[in-house]
Amino acid sequence: MNMEKITLIAHAPEDGWAYIKKGSKYYLLEPPYPSDLKLSDLEEVDEKTVKRSVHFGFKICKKEFNSLSDVIEYIKKKYLKIKEQRGEKIPTLQELRNNIEEVMEYLNEDSRRKFIETVLNEIENLINRGELERAEKSIFNVHGLKYLKNFEDLEKRLFDLWN
Repeated sequence: MNMEKITLIAHAPEDGWAYIKKGSKYYLLEPPYPSDLKLSDLEEVDEKTVKRSVHFGFKICKKEFNSLSDVIEYIKKKYLKIKEQRGEKIPTLQELRNNIEEVMEYLNEDSRRKFIETVLNEIENLINRGELERAEKSIFNVHGLKYLKNFEDLEKRLFDLWN
């Protein structure tokens, strides 16, 4: 079976945005990249839009990949390399957790619930794909969120994922 490759046409390595092509269709790929992202989730664009992107700082890049996750991995590596070259610090997990806690201070309860539900969905996706080490780290980080205790059902769901 011959799988059609995905071509990275243009990207902005400083912020992770990209235009990709599969077959005759062009798509806009933008962060964040959920772990279950599919081509059908992306915005389809026309070729003129892709060509105009060069005027907005996108770099032309005709690189082929076997899957969307391979494209995303490549883009993330480029992004991190640029951050490193600029001397910008990549936050630690603890710093990210502190930032999330700070942001959650300003959210209402419904938004906090939706955020935690989204994270739990991502953890389920990791487990379903067999990425158990990443799932375990994510469970540990969510367990540390002080707002989790406000939602008994989500706390139970997290516990169920742990087991």
